[in-house]
Amino acid sequence: MKRNTVRALWAAAVLLLAVVIVFANLPDRTPAPDGTAPGERLPDFSIRCLDGSEFSLSEQRGKVVVINIWATWCAPCVNELPQFDRLQREHPEDVAVLALHALPVTSNVSEYLSAYDYGILFAVDEDGIVSSLIDVSTVIPQTVVVDPDGIVTYNRESALTYEKLTELVASAQMKQHKTGPAFMQALFCRIRGQVYFWMPHMSRPFFVVFSIPQNRNLPLWRTVTMSPSLSWPEPESHSTELTKTSF
Repeated sequence: MKRNTVRALWAAAVLLLAVVIVFANLPDRTPAPDGTAPGERLPDFSIRCLDGSEFSLSEQRGKVVVINIWATWCAPCVNELPQFDRLQREHPEDVAVLALHALPVTSNVSEYLSAYDYGILFAVDEDGIVSSLIDVSTVIPQTVVVDPDGIVTYNRESALTYEKLTELVASAQMKQHKTGPAFMQALFCRIRGQVYFWMPHMSRPFFVVFSIPQNRNLPLWRTVTMSPSLSWPEPESHSTELTKTSF
C-alpha cells in the first residue's frame, strides 16, 4: 500500500511538471518591437564591407551577430579587435562579426587594416545611416549582440575580453526563441530519490526539482535557478548547488 502511494506521488509529480514545462515553453506570440535595447528586434540593414562584400543583418538569421563599433583613433577599440577576430575564427558557423568604423573617419581604414590579418568583416558607415539604426553611442568601443532570431541581447559601451564575448554569445544562443515540442527540450534525471528537469534553452536555465517529502513540512517541489555558464553538474555537486541557490 505504501509503495503504491509513493508511485502515485511520483506519477502526479511528473505529470504536473510536464504541464509546467509545456506552459513555460510556449512561444511568445507578441512580436518584439523594433529597437536597439535588449529584448527589441534590431532593424534590418545592409552595408558594403571593405572587402567588397555586402553584410545584411537579415541574412544572418540562425547566427549570433556581434557588431563592434570601433575606430582607428580609439586605443581601447584597436586593442580589443583581436578578441573579435578570435571569436569569428573559432565560431565561423555560429557567429557573424561585423566591425563598424565609427565617425569621424580620420585615416584610411583599409590602409590601416592592411597591416593585420583579421578574418572579420570591416565596414565604414560613411553616411551614418547604419549608426543611427543601431544607436551608436558617442562613447566607443561599443558592442551590440543579436540572437539568431534578430533580437538584441546586449548593447553597451565597454571594452570586452574574449571570455566575456563567449559568455555573451552563449547567452544569446540560449535566448533564441523556442521552437518544437517543449517536452523534447527538457533533460530528465533521477538522483537520490529526486527528479530533476533541466531546461537549458530558457533565458535563464533552471532546474525544477521534485521529491517525495519525508514529512509534511517539506515542499513537494522547488525551482532552482542556474547560471547560463553552468553545464549539467555531476551528481555529487547537485546537493551543493541546490543548497546555494534553492528557494
